[in-house]
Amino acid sequence: MPHIFISYRRNDTQGEAGRLYDHLVQVFGNDSVFMDVTGIELGCDFRQAIDVQISSCDIVLVLIGKEWRSSRLDDPKDFVRIETSAALMRGIPVIPVLFKGARMPSEEELPSELKELHYRNAIEITHARWRTDILALNEAITRQFGLLQNGNNKASIVNTSSRQIFKANYSPKVISGLAVVFTSWYLLWPVAQTHTHSFRLDPGDPKPKQVKGLKVFVNDVVKITPNARLKEDELWNCKGNVHDKGNYVGFAGDGKYGKDPTLRSENAPFCSLIYIIGQESETNKKWEHLADNDQFKADADGELFLTVNDTLPYHCNIPTQRNKAYCYRDNKLAENAVNENLTITVTSNGPRILGYLRMPGDP
Repeated sequence: MPHIFISYRRNDTQGEAGRLYDHLVQVFGNDSVFMDVTGIELGCDFRQAIDVQISSCDIVLVLIGKEWRSSRLDDPKDFVRIETSAALMRGIPVIPVLFKGARMPSEEELPSELKELHYRNAIEITHARWRTDILALNEAITRQFGLLQNGNNKASIVNTSSRQIFKANYSPKVISGLAVVFTSWYLLWPVAQTHTHSFRLDPGDPKPKQVKGLKVFVNDVVKITPNARLKEDELWNCKGNVHDKGNYVGFAGDGKYGKDPTLRSENAPFCSLIYIIGQESETNKKWEHLADNDQFKADADGELFLTVNDTLPYHCNIPTQRNKAYCYRDNKLAENAVNENLTITVTSNGPRILGYLRMPGDP
């Protein structure tokens, strides 16, 4: 099978890279897709290590979002720059994959060794057209390997004469029957499947947010983690009183305040991360919180909603131990929390077909 390398920036397209990785593994196999350069020993030249990794691949996908062309690209030691230039210099096919409305960088915006990237045909993948866009990428990869010559092509090649013998000895009905059996077995065989989503949680928004493009099922394991650049105990700040600076806290919330029946979840700590599966409403009392644990097992089917545990909006003007006139308004994210600040990973064990059913459809 072909060897595919995914090059991306964590602060730009981490969620999209994880989702694309999961899909390509389902199509081409776990041993055919590489997403991170790992195992570089101390004291080794990381440029040579990356070059070795790239040289073992047949095609490189360069994921480009709006933050891809940053000041880091001007640094000769930038991993993304080294990965891309190594592929271009070796003549390995490079496909730019555009996300989040990003445009293809001009030749003038690229370092000298990356200018060739501007002339590579790109493909745009959007959330709304994910299924059709990803099928177009599959076709491009398959077509590319059909054109590769012997030597660097690790894809399996079927001998023409063997194919003719197969056609001569088996009738179309037998072939169709075998195809149905194999397809049914493939789709129904239970496997562990993982789906990754990026999410931005704004504690200053009183309305809980649905994780778009995600539906969870009973017994799915849902893991929520801060992005790598954020400290787990300094994600957001919910100010409890007027003129109170508040504390920057993590999923466990702010233990400075007692539990309050006017909170969205009266049993969860103030400012903690809370979630619900299913239809969200202001009167719903089934909110749960993660506390110091970053994962939970789903006990229902439905959409996932997230928010921080603050006062319900219609309670904001009721005087209690906190001044509700100020609830939500002064809540803030950590200063370095830009773009998506959480990563949500869903692991399920069930028929492989469920993985395809989870993919969001076209509008």
